[in-house]
Formats: sequence, structure tokens, C-alpha cells
Amino acid sequence: MNDKPTFDDLERWIDRYYQVNGTPTLDEIRGQIALMKNYKSPYGRTIEQLKKYAGYSSSEYLFGIPEQPNQMCPAFDRVERIAKDCDYNSRSIQKTDMLEEATELASDTEWKISSLLTELEGMRNEVINLRTWGQSWKDLAKELFDFSEDKPVEFLREDFIG
Repeated sequence: MNDKPTFDDLERWIDRYYQVNGTPTLDEIRGQIALMKNYKSPYGRTIEQLKKYAGYSSSEYLFGIPEQPNQMCPAFDRVERIAKDCDYNSRSIQKTDMLEEATELASDTEWKISSLLTELEGMRNEVINLRTWGQSWKDLAKELFDFSEDKPVEFLREDFIG
């Protein structure tokens, strides 16, 4: 980009914005024009300003790394609920002397175990995504530190720099 943004720069921003977020509103375009009028250098901006300037919805997209994985707490809660249901069913089977009821409880437990395995496989995939996401940020942080002329030592451990 030149020292002063041009209409072509605005057009590129609208195209990028559209690809990520859909059609920008008139207010969003006006905001972008205001940003461009006050343009100095994108390198002096915060990540939030850079995201807004580029029309990106996430810092991950800005840096070209994977999006943050889904929260896993609901999956753990589902697994816990299924395990408790299986435990209840197994205790109920032990207490009943009716074959038909025991068979029904065993069938229900078999179905729950199958759904438990599906949940665990989904959790495995989310853990893999979480590790990939974390590694991407770690690699980016190392690259930024190595690339920086003025090493940001304020982010190092205090006992290391003290």
C-alpha cells in the first residue's frame, strides 16, 4: 500500500470483508474510509485495529492460523452424563430379577456406550485442533520475537531478565 490509501485499497478491503463476513454495511464502509483517511502505517496499529482495517473477524484469520477450537466443557458434560446413565443402568440390571427389564436396560446401555464412543472421538478431534491452534500461536510468537529488532524482553520471565 502507498503512503496514502487509494480507492483501489478500499475496493480490496471491501472484497476481503465480503469473503469473510458478507456484505459490509454503509456504516462499516464509512468507518473504513475514516480509518484510511487517518492512515499512517498498519504496523503501528493494535491487532484489533489491524483486524478492523483488513476487514477480518478474528486475529487467527489475520495471521493465517487455524481458528480457535470449540469449547470442550459441554462435551465433557455429555460424556459424564452418559457414563452416569450407564452406571445407573448397570446397577438397575443387578437389582432386577425380570429378564425383560434387564434386557431393555442392557440394550439402552449398549446404545449409550455407542454414543459415548462417538463423543470421545469428537473430543479427540477437538483436542487435536486445540493443540494445532496452540502450536500455531506459539510458532507465531517465536517468529515475531525473532523478527523484532527491539526484543520485547518485558514478556520474558522476570527471573530471567532480573
